[in-house]
Amino acid sequence: MVWNDSGGLEMKKTIAFLLMLLLLFSCSACGKDDQRNEGSGDSETEQQQPQDDDVQSEDSTDTPGKIVLDGTPVRWDEFPMPTAETFGLTGEDAIIYNAIAQVYNPKVYADTFSQSPEDVTDLSLPAFEIYEKSKSENGNTIYYGVFYECDYYNLGSDLADLNNPVYSLVKGKSPANLTIDAQGNFVDFEQTPESSNDPYGDIRRVCGPMTELADFLCGETETYSKEPLKVPDLNAEAMVIQYLNYYFCQS
Repeated sequence: MVWNDSGGLEMKKTIAFLLMLLLLFSCSACGKDDQRNEGSGDSETEQQQPQDDDVQSEDSTDTPGKIVLDGTPVRWDEFPMPTAETFGLTGEDAIIYNAIAQVYNPKVYADTFSQSPEDVTDLSLPAFEIYEKSKSENGNTIYYGVFYECDYYNLGSDLADLNNPVYSLVKGKSPANLTIDAQGNFVDFEQTPESSNDPYGDIRRVCGPMTELADFLCGETETYSKEPLKVPDLNAEAMVIQYLNYYFCQS
């Protein structure tokens, strides 16, 4: 038998061409699979990112964990320190409140005990009515007005109803000034003393350059040209209820 060399060569070329096509299709399919895998990886990253943000947002909350009341009296040193956040204050009001809280706060009883510390269940909260303010040469801001010291005696003895707490309120007030620096830090506080041989002189001293305000606080004029900025803008009864509900809850 005689072989046809040209026919054999043609068959070999055809087989080689088919093998090349098969190899190309195989590589193309692998490339598509790789692209799909890369795309799905990007999609998972995008989906997870909001979840990470949510966790971070929860961790950054400023609201403290509330103290659960179980019927045990709350002592004076177990009352948390009040802050601007307690009363929802922001901006300049927040700076002012955080400053006066350093002057008058739940810890004032530490130096004034007339009984065993374990028996004291009182709370103290400050407030400030500001009529005027001025800038000093070094950039400090001085606020002038009336400072309130609200004492809630025996408050911690009966907190069965946070919206109707039982206490004896003693509220003192005095003309005062408060100094805060340009960074919002407490610098100084001055108020008229409880007893003095020269009360009008004391008022004029703490009012400084605000002579018209001094006249008003001394009772020499009946009205003043401005309404005060109240920090916080709550009466004593509303202030303690907001404080209690911010820090405590019933079991």
